Amino acid sequence: MGIRLLSIKKVMAELAVNYFTNLFCFAGSTSDLSYVDEVIPALVTSSMNNILTILPSNEEIQNAVFNLNKNSTSGPDEFGGIFYHTYWNLIKDDVCVAVI
Repeated sequence: MGIRLLSIKKVMAELAVNYFTNLFCFAGSTSDLSYVDEVIPALVTSSMNNILTILPSNEEIQNAVFNLNKNSTSGPDEFGGIFYHTYWNLIKDDVCVAVI
């Protein structure tokens, strides 16, 4: 019975790995996409792109944090707005480093 159970677990594990590999891995062809620039116009100029990709300052990060609703539900980090408002003086350096 133990050998059969082990074999069933192994088969199940292989099936799970294969399923998620097929689900999340790209197995299609990588075709030449050089024509995309000819078909789709560039709407963002280089100077606009430079402005959009500038890292935020600590002041901008703080403004964003204090624009959070204090009563908001927690996000992916499991902390709501009230946490960031209340403990900003303790966590601001870590938050800014994480953002930048």
